[in-house]
Amino acid sequence: MANLTDSKARAIRPNDKPLADGTIAGLRLHPHAREKKGQGQWKLRFISPETGKRRDMGLGSYPAVSLVLARKQAAEARVALAGGEDPIEARSRLAAAHASATEMGGLTFEGAARQRFAEVSPGFKNDKHKQQWIRTLETYVFPKLGARFGPISADVRQSHRLTSTSAVTKPS
Repeated sequence: MANLTDSKARAIRPNDKPLADGTIAGLRLHPHAREKKGQGQWKLRFISPETGKRRDMGLGSYPAVSLVLARKQAAEARVALAGGEDPIEARSRLAAAHASATEMGGLTFEGAARQRFAEVSPGFKNDKHKQQWIRTLETYVFPKLGARFGPISADVRQSHRLTSTSAVTKPS
């Protein structure tokens, strides 16, 4: 079987058969059903060591996920399979752990900003300035970045302590 090249992948048409990679067992490029030429979905087919059933793992869309990146992801999944772990289940567990870390004490950008506001707001001279400060974040920043970053690590929390009001004071 010949190895899949980028030029062959770019030539895939909507009604073509899936193209096998040839270097990683089970890696295929499936054409999108209604998209234009040169677009497809990377899938890795394997037998789950946990259930003994055949599974297809999605690795992303071509050309957003390149041939090289799809091969790298498939090789990592094959290593996990060799270790007796189902890569789809491992990915699900990782996503669940990330979500629970966010819910159980991990801070998102919005959470960290609101916590910082609560710490510095008693130092504001008037209530109007205090309201403007948080309202500006609520209007312009939180809709764009609010839950995007998270959870914030201990290193960021440590650097946050360095910028606390005791460390940053006006010179007399």
